[in-house]
Amino acid sequence: MFYTYKNCVISLSGHEYLANRASLSIDSSTDAKYLEGEKETRNYTPSNNVKSNLNFSYYLTGIDPLKAYLNEDCLPISGNFGGLEAASGYLTEYNIQGQSNSPIVVNANLVFFSDLSEAFLPTFKNAQSF
Repeated sequence: MFYTYKNCVISLSGHEYLANRASLSIDSSTDAKYLEGEKETRNYTPSNNVKSNLNFSYYLTGIDPLKAYLNEDCLPISGNFGGLEAASGYLTEYNIQGQSNSPIVVNANLVFFSDLSEAFLPTFKNAQSF
C-alpha cells in the first residue's frame, strides 16, 4: 500500500504548517563488534544516537512562527509529522524564495536527536481558507 498526502500538515511546537513538500530521513551509524580471537564478525553495535532530518517547504501566508527560532538556537522544537513525534529538535536551515507574481516559499530543515515515537499514520485534514 502506498501512502500519499493531499494536505501535508506538520506541527512544530504547537504551530501547524501546510507543507507543499516534505521529507523525513533517519540516520544511525553502527560499528562492527569483534570478539577476541575472531577475524570476522556478524555483530554490530550502535556508535552514535539516532539523528532525524525533517526538510520541508511551505508558502508564507503571514507571520511565520518558525522564523523566531533563527535567533533562539538553544530553544528546542517539538514536532509531529504523519503521527511520528519528536520531542526535541533544532532549526538548521531556513531560507525564503520569492519571485515576481509568485507566492513566497519558505524552505526549512530541522534536526532531531531523539527517537521518533508512535507510528506513521496518514492524516487527512482540509486546508484552512484565507
